[in-house]
Amino acid sequence: MANNIGYIVAPMGLTERQILIYQKLYEKCNFADMTVKYTIEQLSCDIKITDIPIKTIYKNIQIMIEKGYLKVIQKASKGNAPIYRIIPLNELLEKMGEPKVSQERTKGEPKVSPIKEKEKEKDNNIYSHWNSKKIIVHKSLTKDMEKVIEKALKKYSDNEIVQAIDTYSEILESDFYFNYKWSLVDFLNRKNGISTFMEEGSNKANYDEYLNKKSKEKNNGIEKPKEIHLRGWD
Repeated sequence: MANNIGYIVAPMGLTERQILIYQKLYEKCNFADMTVKYTIEQLSCDIKITDIPIKTIYKNIQIMIEKGYLKVIQKASKGNAPIYRIIPLNELLEKMGEPKVSQERTKGEPKVSPIKEKEKEKDNNIYSHWNSKKIIVHKSLTKDMEKVIEKALKKYSDNEIVQAIDTYSEILESDFYFNYKWSLVDFLNRKNGISTFMEEGSNKANYDEYLNKKSKEKNNGIEKPKEIHLRGWD
């Protein structure tokens, strides 16, 4: 059995007496499977802070079992101590519908679990900005998207990509001939993607020319029917 005394992660709702018992179980626990082999008599001897009767220790252990904090893996038998399993905090939180935390140890300290997916998506400015434009809304930020975004950021700044997305979205919402809806990965990967919608890009320049022409026609009172362009795009 490993002697794990670096820290303790205890559930809420334990009495002071139960915390003492839980602590001793935790110290002797094998973190590989969270099991501990410990007799009531051993517990009674090891709890030196206060004199707790064996019957009281047994009663409190039963209470913790009923609450789901402990589970009996093997009952005590003649010559053999009972084996308990300390229910990891992750499992307790999952039952209560709370976020999980990791009980892995790093240099004697508990390791916090990875950021929840939704928080990670919120922190990714490009992904969240893309979805806000509702061009093609992605349900989750995949590993492939993360790689493509990381690659794009090595060539363009965050602001440049956001500006290109804004221009692309604006063009799609207009009656300009360009109406190709790409996914975020396509937009970032294509040769005629990001750069062509930036300030000096070809699609941005063509769109600006279209807007200028439309503005002049409106100012001159000329009403022209919409032109339909049939044009392929690589």
